[in-house]
Amino acid sequence: MSFYFREKRKLTDVTLSVNCEKWNMSYNADSGEFRTVHLHNHEPLELIVVQSGTVIWTVDNKTYQLTAGDVLLFNPYVLHSAHLPHGADAVYICITFSVNTVLGFSKSVLSQCAAAISDGTYCFDEFYPANEPDTLQIHSIANTMFEKFHHKTPQCECEILSCLYRLLTILLDTHYHEDLTYDSYKRNKQFLQKISIYLEDNHHKPITSKDAASAMFLSPSRFTHVFHQHFGISFPKYLCQYRVRRAAEYYADSTLPITEIATAVGFTDYCYFSRSFKKYIGKSPAMYFGRWKTHVLE
Repeated sequence: MSFYFREKRKLTDVTLSVNCEKWNMSYNADSGEFRTVHLHNHEPLELIVVQSGTVIWTVDNKTYQLTAGDVLLFNPYVLHSAHLPHGADAVYICITFSVNTVLGFSKSVLSQCAAAISDGTYCFDEFYPANEPDTLQIHSIANTMFEKFHHKTPQCECEILSCLYRLLTILLDTHYHEDLTYDSYKRNKQFLQKISIYLEDNHHKPITSKDAASAMFLSPSRFTHVFHQHFGISFPKYLCQYRVRRAAEYYADSTLPITEIATAVGFTDYCYFSRSFKKYIGKSPAMYFGRWKTHVLE
């Protein structure tokens, strides 16, 4: 696995402002627990292009049961999570990119679209059912992007950019509209945007709920209430999940010792990192990163 686009990542060179990966979700028959994607949000726009199986995604207060052929889109800073039906598996291609980076051309009408999407006044449609003409095109684009993504040649990178702009042409043509919920949810969206940026910039530091509350200009009690209202869990528990997810996604191809990966995402106790990683990812760090020891094997 090799990521192209990570704004804060220093492990590999940033090339294209897009990421495209294929993910496998499976039911863990041994533990009886579902493979899940925990509730989170982020600035990059994200598309889930289902290849096979069934997966249930929750987007804000809406639930979608996706099967092969369906596509789901997450607008910037929208909360989303996923789980599998009992005994199910799912394979999907995940495409993420920053609309500000891809469309942020100075003095272009595209930059106006990017700003409107980022601040939530406009948005793209979320659900694209299987076998619809636009959905079929999106599937074709996603397959081509994934096929070319890990070949860092000039031809492949041009093809990936071509695919990305074809995708945006489809979305802007018939699936771009004013967000009618913007006024009623403006305060919520501002909070989600601020907490997302705060975690992006500070997750590697020894931050507490009090630190986050201060950054949000809220009292600790008010911050605790608002955060739980949005995420359904406490800030410390979410921070732990966030750090584990960062380790799994950002460092999957790293040659760093696992102890250094743990430190890089904010864990000061390796044993706690290992237990949390196994809990949320379903594998020990050694199994996930392909190493049986906490140091890189020469």
